[in-house]
Amino acid sequence: MASFKDNDDTSTSPGDITKAFELIPKLLDQRQKELDRQENMIRKERKALEEERKLYGATKGNSYDVIHLNVGGVRMDVLRLTLTSVGNSVLASQFSGRWDDSLVKDRDGNFFIDQPVEIFAPLVNFLRSTLCESPGGQTDPQPPPSLETTFGKDKEKYTHFLRMTEYYGMTHGVYPFHIRQIAPPQEELDEEEIIPERYFPGCEVVARHFRCLYLNRFQHNGRVESFDVRLGLGVTSFQVGWIDPNLVRNDTSTPRLSKLSDAVCIDAKTSTTHVGTSFSGPLDDERTVGIEDGTIIRCTRFNYSFELNHDGREILPTNYSQAPNRDSPADHRVPAMCGSGTWQITKIIFDP
Repeated sequence: MASFKDNDDTSTSPGDITKAFELIPKLLDQRQKELDRQENMIRKERKALEEERKLYGATKGNSYDVIHLNVGGVRMDVLRLTLTSVGNSVLASQFSGRWDDSLVKDRDGNFFIDQPVEIFAPLVNFLRSTLCESPGGQTDPQPPPSLETTFGKDKEKYTHFLRMTEYYGMTHGVYPFHIRQIAPPQEELDEEEIIPERYFPGCEVVARHFRCLYLNRFQHNGRVESFDVRLGLGVTSFQVGWIDPNLVRNDTSTPRLSKLSDAVCIDAKTSTTHVGTSFSGPLDDERTVGIEDGTIIRCTRFNYSFELNHDGREILPTNYSQAPNRDSPADHRVPAMCGSGTWQITKIIFDP
């Protein structure tokens, strides 16, 4: 039988074990960085695929094709580029070139739009004007159609226009909201971070570092009445609610919403609601809510309430009845959020 002898050269000393244990955190850290890198690659590939899908839809037909429309019985000629200028909208999809053979046409072959021309024409004219804008130009950007300037204070026509805009999935394109940073102030993003310049349904924020953001209306007077935020992976610190941007616009620090004057927000980590110092009553009102990945937080201006989708409970800030009336001109609060990780702004409802 073969005999085996202990080999002192292969024995493990206590010092070796200690060194091995010391290496474990470094190995885990390296593994986590590799997972983060792979996750970022997947996210970028997914985003590229979505952009390719959008581009495919918009360029299946030639962008400079002249589209002949019959709008409620009135002939109108429009470039395909104009009709597809608001990406990810129903109108852009319809006239992308993919569905030209299946769209409804009149007997002369013109695409039929079952809308009054006085309602549809302002939308087309607005899209035409925005395509003529140039960064740094001498003229102000084209404001969207409004009750006073476009429809002569005819509320019925204006309501019809808003309903049609929503039907075509173009509300976010006609009445845009820009996403702005409070802190760090417009700091350059890491290559792995994503902060969209404008809101669109389902827009995703990827913040590797702490970011404080708010939604600011652009070229219109619309006011957000409610918005939904869906928490994603890696959210370790997050607050969402309402702030007055006029009070914090020049802040160069890294504030949390709960530390800002006039803020009304909920903290997803500590499960507490906060009311700004301008309100009477306690600052914090603790309610356990069990925030978790995938949770959708709905923030509503009326009574400044916060609703979570996973258990259906509603959380109201302390003494919310003493908050300024939501119809008061003095109420300038806008949607805001701060934290790190990944989240989506899935939906906003606003009053133009």
